[in-house]
Amino acid sequence: MSTDPPPWWTPALASEALRRVEEALPAETGGLFVQGPEGSVALFTPPVQADRVSFAADPAEVVRFAYSSRVQGTRVLGSFHSHPNGRETVSSRDHPMLAWGEWHALFVPAGSAWRIRFWRRQPGTASGTCALEKSR
Repeated sequence: MSTDPPPWWTPALASEALRRVEEALPAETGGLFVQGPEGSVALFTPPVQADRVSFAADPAEVVRFAYSSRVQGTRVLGSFHSHPNGRETVSSRDHPMLAWGEWHALFVPAGSAWRIRFWRRQPGTASGTCALEKSR
């Protein structure tokens, strides 16, 4: 089991993802961590329909993103989402997000702060499956 965040994880990226999570409260939200051809990592956060226990991205935006990523040479490194209800595990409804990249970050409230839980797809596991190892 890995105890470290992804090697590309930075305080600035964590702050930006957290800002998006807090803007969505009290609803869930999520997005993708995308690496550009020059190596920088940014967030893609499509419009979502959400409530306190789930969210769904606009399918048209996701398709547009997939096509533009291919053209621009970007790569999805992982995904993130929030559980404002405090649940610290990924649910079966969360599994489709996990197929986007090797890493997943889950933002969970911890008092007045947030805890970030990381999961990493196990080496040798196909991207469409969800055999994961949890990080701290």
